[in-house]
Amino acid sequence: MMQTTTVLTSGGAAIPMQSVVIVPSNVTNRPSSKVMTNYPKQTSRVLGVLHIIIGLLCVVFNVALIAAQSPLAVIGHGVWCGLFFILTGAYGMIAGCYKTICTIITCMVLSIIAASVFASCLLVLATISFIFPGPYRPEWVSTLEKLMICLALVEAILGAWSAALGCSSVCCGRRSQYGIVRSPLCNIN
Repeated sequence: MMQTTTVLTSGGAAIPMQSVVIVPSNVTNRPSSKVMTNYPKQTSRVLGVLHIIIGLLCVVFNVALIAAQSPLAVIGHGVWCGLFFILTGAYGMIAGCYKTICTIITCMVLSIIAASVFASCLLVLATISFIFPGPYRPEWVSTLEKLMICLALVEAILGAWSAALGCSSVCCGRRSQYGIVRSPLCNIN
């Protein structure tokens, strides 16, 4: 595969130049259908179900807190965080079923956002709601607020775990599409 071209200089002299050839390697970890075979589908499905359960619990607890007229519950932090957790869990289950690179990356991005933004917001708002109660707060309202704090912490851990699963498959689990760079100038027999 030696390719030689001749380049003329400004003085009219011909200098032979040899080109670099990039040889594609055999990609064994990534089939042509873009299905990631190294993605742990069962773990992704279980994490997806756990995301959905936590999301549903957040929605139900926040609706109960709104009904009990908890001061900060009207913000709806459990509802909108819970809906995002449900969305993250749904994509986790989809990624576990189809294992395509697109669904895995979508699940990974949603998990990062769920762990960093929504779980943090839920944690802060539920803690503020627990620390500064209204004029009348039954014991079960205090218990629901404590459970919301625990759910936020568990969701942060699950979101980080789901993101790590996706990252290990997409970022670390495949080889480059290009192989060794070989130059005919360095061809030693």
